[in-house]
Amino acid sequence: MFGSLLVAVGAVFLLNALGIIDVSTLISNWGPLLIIVVGLISLANNPRAFIVPVAIIAIGALLLLNSLDIIEANVWQLIWPIAIIGFGLSLLIRRSKQSGKSVSHDDLDATVVFSGLEMNNSSDNFKGGVITAIFGGAEIDLRNSKLQGDATIEVFAAFGGIELKVPKEWDIHVSGIPVFGGIEDGTSKPEADSPPRLYLKGTCLFGGVEISN
Repeated sequence: MFGSLLVAVGAVFLLNALGIIDVSTLISNWGPLLIIVVGLISLANNPRAFIVPVAIIAIGALLLLNSLDIIEANVWQLIWPIAIIGFGLSLLIRRSKQSGKSVSHDDLDATVVFSGLEMNNSSDNFKGGVITAIFGGAEIDLRNSKLQGDATIEVFAAFGGIELKVPKEWDIHVSGIPVFGGIEDGTSKPEADSPPRLYLKGTCLFGGVEISN
């Protein structure tokens, strides 16, 4: 999806260079669609971390309606309250399982907003979870946790970073959408024939995720 978006953007600028369309008018009217697309991609990739992607979609929709003169409100005055409400709901819905540095939760649920978090998880039956870092950083250590089967972690980093440490026995499979960000898998491949698998699905907006042993 992100590759298709890049192709479309390149085609628009090519048509502008050929004098077929006026890209400045197109961007002013339909530029907010890019924000909506980024939100939709993030929501599809991280459905459990839905609060922030939905807020991004709402902001893009307001900007689009304003550019098309459907609404006349000052959109920028509406964006900050929406963002604050979204962050607040994100914290309330997750009920913050990140209260201690050493925990043993089977389901990981860590949210960092304008702050930092260091957590060591030693679950005997780790089932995955969600990690969200917005204008902050999260360091999650799972090297003392055990997988009884496959598990999935969804990560969302916006203007922040996530560092994840995993056991050498786990087989890590990474997929994600980096938008002016990156996901780095520095883990070694396990020697076992059928190692437990951890699937990491990430969305990075001006942020980064690093996985290591």
